[in-house]
Amino acid sequence: MVKIKISILLVVSFLLTGYVNGQDKEDVVAKVGSQKVTVDEYRERFELTPHVGASDWNIDTTKFEYLCSIIAEKLWGMEAARLGYDTNDVVKYSNASVEKLYVRDALYKEVIADKIELPQKDILKGVYRKGLNLKVNMIISKDSTEIFEIFSALNKGASLDSILAGRPESKEQDTAAIEVSYGQLEEFVEDTVYSLKLGEYTAPFKTKSGWFIFKLVGKYNSVNKNFSQNDIYNSVKKVVSDRQAEILYQKYYRSFFPGHRVEADGLLFWSIADKITKALIEDRKNPDTKKSANIYLTVDDLKSIEKQLGPDTLGMQFIKLEGRVITVKEFLRSLLFDGFYTNVFEPKIIGAKLNSRVKIFIEQELLALEANKKGLQNHPDVKRDIDMWQSNYTSQLLRNTLRDSAKVTDDEVYKYYLEKQKSKAKPTPQVNIVEVLTDSLEVVEKVLNELKQGKDIKDLALEHTKRTWTKKNGGQLGYFPVTMYGELGSTAAKMNVGEVYGPLKLPEGYSVFKLLDKKIAKDSADKPFDEVKEELKKECMVEKFQKLLIDKTVDLANKYGVTINDKVLKELNVTNLNMFTYRYMGFGGRIAAVPLAVPLYDWYTPYMKSKKDLP
Repeated sequence: MVKIKISILLVVSFLLTGYVNGQDKEDVVAKVGSQKVTVDEYRERFELTPHVGASDWNIDTTKFEYLCSIIAEKLWGMEAARLGYDTNDVVKYSNASVEKLYVRDALYKEVIADKIELPQKDILKGVYRKGLNLKVNMIISKDSTEIFEIFSALNKGASLDSILAGRPESKEQDTAAIEVSYGQLEEFVEDTVYSLKLGEYTAPFKTKSGWFIFKLVGKYNSVNKNFSQNDIYNSVKKVVSDRQAEILYQKYYRSFFPGHRVEADGLLFWSIADKITKALIEDRKNPDTKKSANIYLTVDDLKSIEKQLGPDTLGMQFIKLEGRVITVKEFLRSLLFDGFYTNVFEPKIIGAKLNSRVKIFIEQELLALEANKKGLQNHPDVKRDIDMWQSNYTSQLLRNTLRDSAKVTDDEVYKYYLEKQKSKAKPTPQVNIVEVLTDSLEVVEKVLNELKQGKDIKDLALEHTKRTWTKKNGGQLGYFPVTMYGELGSTAAKMNVGEVYGPLKLPEGYSVFKLLDKKIAKDSADKPFDEVKEELKKECMVEKFQKLLIDKTVDLANKYGVTINDKVLKELNVTNLNMFTYRYMGFGGRIAAVPLAVPLYDWYTPYMKSKKDLP
């Protein structure tokens, strides 16, 4: 049995301190036309992007190849902007969604994060409690009358154990003591529970989860010897900071939203809900989909819904707020950007979920408008992040236009076959992988989490992969030469059997895959042409597409100009965290912490040669 080694850690970050000035922030690693790749941008993108096979002995090569990929992205992004790709529908709506995320985050920093205070008394209290875990029994009830009757019985001398045992709905977890540590409870509950003496119980507490009574049955020291004083302090500081942030957030929320006038079209809402419901129910009919699985609204679903609604309805006013009109199309595109899914297929339930999303959408639009009124869209760091994402989107769109040019004829495939026969090269290693390919970062997160919990990637592929032709084999692509499928093949070649890697950014989406096997098989050139024609056709198309990408990137580098500061790059210290990170934004929403650059670095050597060959 092969042990699964997940090489990518899923780290969730709340980067409220994103807008800081580093001392080397303006140091330039490379110039690309009129743009710059600063040390700050490069380090952030490198450290928050997975790098398979990277280690101390090859870190300089990894750093250089990644820089070349970022440069290629910027070159293609500049050319895409020149050709007007930034006005493309997909880019326009994606950029608008990204911009709103970042301006809301900047507003959150201004009105909440920057106002957080860390009183010394709260820090000292937290440090004390961090070293002390409690064991408690608790009674939980949704009924206030019942909980106060229980409290009255306790005051009259009844034992908590007898009350728990006598409750009709009593379960094992009701009578078992549970551990409580600092930061787990709401602060007002924690203050009372930590002040209890052994055997004492609290008055009823009302929380978001219902009514509670706690009885203290044990205390013990919980200091981990592997934790330094600094680790403890930082952990306490985060809890105190989060609690302060929640108080400030609730205060701002209550003061900001009242008074805003918003209108939404109910008839259009139910028309949208009806079509989304039908699309999701249709998706669920897929025989490979498990009955309990979440079904996500896909790009194809959206295209179908938009076609059904027609251009006139898509352009109609769905929501009006603060003088701004939100069309049906704009709202639908926001659903795709943020993701929408369900595992319950009752029309009323889906309608309720959609109604909740409309409410959140309106709140976030109002917050984005407030941020823009304050001019936060012009903050240098906000502009940098927005430009970085726009370049990432448009460069991918432009690169994908080369795919039609990469198609090959039967004559080209046969010529390729003859060349392989003549070359007498060593057989190309082959790999077999199981892959989940998706457009959704939510699916990526779900897959990585479930893999960590021991779920079989084949089951996840059946449920989620958009590479439909692999589903009949449980997500397996079958053995293929590592020269096929571009970066997917070359990345798999660097892995050990049993390892899982991802997400890898491919032109067609995000890929999470497991290497099942490697082998040196009989070379395709040693077999009859008719037997290997289809395999060679795929291989030939990949090579042709890669050559077109490299040649075009060289042309763009000559057109716009590229300069790499080798000294700055070599001296730049980076940590190879080898992880995929989300950035959770202020006032809700999330995005990959940085855009995942599609690997493209083989252009640099021919580019340098082309410069020497110029007269």
